[in-house]
Amino acid sequence: MAIIKRLEVPGFWPIEKKTKKYTVTPLPGPHSKRNALTIAVVLREVLRYAETLREVRELLNAGIIKIDGTVRRVAGFPIGLMDVITIGDEHYRILPGRRGLYLRPLDKKESALKLKKIVGKTATKKGKIQIQFHDGTTLLADAPHKTGDVVIFDVQSRKIKDVIKQEKGVHVIVTKGNNIGTVGILDKIRIVKSSEPNVAEISVGNRTVTLPLNYIFALGKPEPVISVGEHNE
Repeated sequence: MAIIKRLEVPGFWPIEKKTKKYTVTPLPGPHSKRNALTIAVVLREVLRYAETLREVRELLNAGIIKIDGTVRRVAGFPIGLMDVITIGDEHYRILPGRRGLYLRPLDKKESALKLKKIVGKTATKKGKIQIQFHDGTTLLADAPHKTGDVVIFDVQSRKIKDVIKQEKGVHVIVTKGNNIGTVGILDKIRIVKSSEPNVAEISVGNRTVTLPLNYIFALGKPEPVISVGEHNE
């Protein structure tokens, strides 16, 4: 298990930085270190299920902690955007909010759904397409999905249920920048013919927000398929 000084962790980590010197750093896994929390931080610092690392390990060894439907037993396992955390009979989804990532409580039905944004595609020798998702996972698919689209993934069957297209009229949530956590409707995509990223224009109430296209995450059309609130915590 790797540790890190609390003063060096990302700003969005909801931890006390002065009372203790170290905390558990994310291990290599589905999310990069700069965009992830650890199971230990969630159990001890966020949800307060444990006071010590020993108590965290006891919960993990009991097999009641699941990430996206899979039991996890490592305190440093990284968890990030859109991951579904199950602790016994309680469920949470990690969403972007004003201060960074936070946990939103879910009911059992919604906890079965995980949204995965397509960030890349690779053709295989067998004629299929390997899709790369924002959470570091991959999947072989026959259908020609587009980068930027979001799949609705069933964490129990491990299959894609549907696809949310990144197109005009879709509800989106902002995952980076000054408007992080903002929920709006995609109005327009502007293709930039340079090294700069393409641009999205989204409606948020009666105003328009312009930001890089890769800052948004599609949630559904005509309504979001998951609960997100308005402008998150």
